[in-house]
Amino acid sequence: MSHGVETQIIAPALSSPPAANEPSVADAPGARSKIVDVWSHQTRRNRTLAIILLATNLLLFVALCVFVHWLHFAIPFDFSWESYVAPLRVVGPDTQTLNDFVIYPISVIQKPIHAVVLGSLLASIIAVPIVIAILYRFPFALPFVACVLIFAHMPWLAFTLLLSCVLASVRPFRLPFRYGAALVGLLPVLVYMVLAARGGPAGALLASPEERQLLAAPWVLAVLGAAVMLALVLGLARLVNYRPGVVTPVLAATFATPAILFDRAVGADELSYRVLLKQCGPQSDLFESVSDVGPQLLRLIHRWTDAPPNEVAAMQATIGGLIGGDPVARSQVSARLLGRFQTELMERRRAAYDTCKQFIADHPRSRYVDEVLFLQARVLDLRLQEGALASASPARVVYDNFPHVQSLAVWERLLAQYPRSPFAAVAALRSAQLHQRAGEIEPAIERLRSLPPRDAALEPIDPTLRFDARIDQREALELLDLLQRTRGDPRYGDAPLRELASLDPRRASYRAELARLATRYPGAVAGPDIRLRWILGESDPKARAALLEEFAKSCPGAPALQANLQLGELQLLALSRDDAAMRQVGVERLIAVRDAAPGSIWAERADELLQRVAPASASSSPPPIIPATAPTPPAPENADR
Repeated sequence: MSHGVETQIIAPALSSPPAANEPSVADAPGARSKIVDVWSHQTRRNRTLAIILLATNLLLFVALCVFVHWLHFAIPFDFSWESYVAPLRVVGPDTQTLNDFVIYPISVIQKPIHAVVLGSLLASIIAVPIVIAILYRFPFALPFVACVLIFAHMPWLAFTLLLSCVLASVRPFRLPFRYGAALVGLLPVLVYMVLAARGGPAGALLASPEERQLLAAPWVLAVLGAAVMLALVLGLARLVNYRPGVVTPVLAATFATPAILFDRAVGADELSYRVLLKQCGPQSDLFESVSDVGPQLLRLIHRWTDAPPNEVAAMQATIGGLIGGDPVARSQVSARLLGRFQTELMERRRAAYDTCKQFIADHPRSRYVDEVLFLQARVLDLRLQEGALASASPARVVYDNFPHVQSLAVWERLLAQYPRSPFAAVAALRSAQLHQRAGEIEPAIERLRSLPPRDAALEPIDPTLRFDARIDQREALELLDLLQRTRGDPRYGDAPLRELASLDPRRASYRAELARLATRYPGAVAGPDIRLRWILGESDPKARAALLEEFAKSCPGAPALQANLQLGELQLLALSRDDAAMRQVGVERLIAVRDAAPGSIWAERADELLQRVAPASASSSPPPIIPATAPTPPAPENADR
């Protein structure tokens, strides 16, 4: 055969294929041509089939890249400019690394099976462009590389795969041994993974050796899986004499397997929940208290494009005074910006509430529904502490322990649908507080009586919430004790309890409002409890200790037990720093509280403190938590009317 004929057979014939009834040169009897790729079969049928299957491969690969992006951001598509620029950053605090991919939103440390899912998907993303470059030639691999950039939003990996395709299929780099060429193409990927996995979140750097192995597992599986996939496809291609149709079934299988594994072992609700935690979880910046508000205020000013220019100029002129501590400037800025902070908080609360609502609608049977209801109610209860901005050290402080009336429906739904949830105690507490604020004492007591038993599971499914149900359970039992002792005042009815529940302890005027409440209802059954709260609001520890000691001597019953408990804790932890003998006084006072009311909530708390700071004086086992007073008989049927 002449040199020209051999060249025609080996080189791709990109012109129109021969007629269907004309045999190809490669398929002609007696021809000694060498089949090197799918285009070596030049019949119209093979060419048409190759083009159709190549398009199918591309569509499957697009779906694969979209799935990878969805696993990282919980949204399938994002064509914004920032979504492409952010992964390109190589320096600065916002630099993205491969560690971010395996930690957020689903951490492979919490879900080790997710490492297999990610490793399988990345193996396909790595192997497919390289094998397309070998079997279909380099130009046809470019759309696949572009998909990694456009749909998977991994620009550095796309650039790496472009280099890998060049090494695997373009002369003079390619090797005659196809699988050897594919392995050479994997070398840039190895370099990329080593460099891109460096650094990352501090949690990844401080992980234990076992956790670091889990963090590296997806990338090890990706490289090994890509090598296996390349061997499988190239081996099958050689068996069928490089006819089209080899890549598609392998790609479909390698895509379907991790997708099914994710659906069965991880779940879409896990992904949505982790993204939700980022927006409104306890560790999100929504709940973060910021001590240095200067940079935050400046960012807010720059975002207020709708504000009049003179207003922005005035804010900028006084912002330096706020940071520098000028009281006049601080007052001006806090007055101007308090409304802006409130507006921003309300907008973020609404967005977080809608996110929780959407999660419950999308995943009504998820194991995280009770946790999402808890977060949804907490978001509605979130408030901004106004006095913190006007203080000498201005700060953005948020709190959620004074429930908002809008959260009542969510708390009651949580309590009704999940009565044995770890969050049932806080749901009962917040519902009772809101019913008390409305003057509905019997419904409040009913909610508090529905507290889960002590042997119920008190730990949430997700340990990252760092939720301790015992704190809310103790506060709920204290409130139950208060309501049962003081409801139905012969002179004032339930008015003192209703107004007491309406006072926010975080407001600067709280103590003054307590004093006015005590004056408004002299001789009320709840009077000692109101006075005790006024005493506990005293900021000076020594003055508070003196008031507590005087109160404990003059007031019997549960208020005196609570006062002695607070005084003993104060003497043991705070006042003993300046007076060594005070520690022993505090220990003796807590022992007296424990022995005076065994089985009460005050005795349980006293024993906890003794076990923690003075174990030699504590009993071997803490008493059970029960109210200090005997339970009140159930109210008549018309009590709720």
